[in-house]
Amino acid sequence: MPDPAPNPPPEPDPCRAVTSAERQLIAILLAAAVLCVVGGLVLYLLGPLVPRPDRPSPPPAAPAAADTRPVIPTTRPAAPRPVIIATHLAAPRPVPASRPAAPRPAPSPPPPHAATQPSLPPGVISWKVAARYIGKTLTVEGRVVETYLSPVDQVLVLSFDQNRTGFYVLVQPEALAGLPAHADHLFLNRTIRVTGKIFQHGRRTQMRIYEAGQISLVRKRELSTR
Repeated sequence: MPDPAPNPPPEPDPCRAVTSAERQLIAILLAAAVLCVVGGLVLYLLGPLVPRPDRPSPPPAAPAAADTRPVIPTTRPAAPRPVIIATHLAAPRPVPASRPAAPRPAPSPPPPHAATQPSLPPGVISWKVAARYIGKTLTVEGRVVETYLSPVDQVLVLSFDQNRTGFYVLVQPEALAGLPAHADHLFLNRTIRVTGKIFQHGRRTQMRIYEAGQISLVRKRELSTR
């Protein structure tokens, strides 16, 4: 018996091949869709962090047309001030060199008959300058402006200064006994001369009278000659 003919190879199933290709295409589309979705989410989340290109600035405006009208000044221009040019300058004066003043010697006290009061006779001084002759025996003239008789020791005080800061005379009781009664009223507001030694008592100058002959009134005739 003849050998049986071999069976032909099986033909591929077209339906199966198409099905596999479709599966691959579907997988590719799904992968692409997934990638698109993921890319969109990434761009949405990272969008604020990604710098964007600057927007184009608007074109510059066209320059305005220049105003060709003449400008009229509203204020008058100030008149120019005249310039004064000095034609002559005074030469500076030389400053003389100052010389040191030579020390002057201390003036010596004038004698009793010096020009303390020109109207007084020689040997008589005014009570105002009696402080210059402390310790000397001289004749002092002045007007008595205040008197005081002490009731305790019977000493008569004759003051020549109303402020009680200048010259005064102390008439002791032995001298007061040789004078007229009420000598305090007799010498008040009268010009007298007293002779004796001048003393310094505190801030005042004084003279002590022990005899009546040391004190005398100045006559009106003598006063009229001054």
